[in-house]
Amino acid sequence: MRQRKRVALKYCGGCNPGYDRVAFFRRIREIAGDSIEWVTVEEPGFEALLLIQGCQTACPERTLGCVESGPIVSIRDDEEDPGDVVKRLLREREK
Repeated sequence: MRQRKRVALKYCGGCNPGYDRVAFFRRIREIAGDSIEWVTVEEPGFEALLLIQGCQTACPERTLGCVESGPIVSIRDDEEDPGDVVKRLLREREK
């Protein structure tokens, strides 16, 4: 049985969102199904980080610092296909 990938989810502060970040994440989560275990950045051992930001300013990218647990996939708007986001997160495991 294939183990689920542990991905930490981090939202921006939401001061100027141009889209519904939570709704966009729900679509990602639905497509990912059981292939991803969603955790917080406070939980150790995640393999990748998904940053969902509300605008192009992307504050968390500047304030997050170094993430040693894995690659960062950063989303700044809802133009990217949620299925492609899932593929990017899962593909990182293979590298």
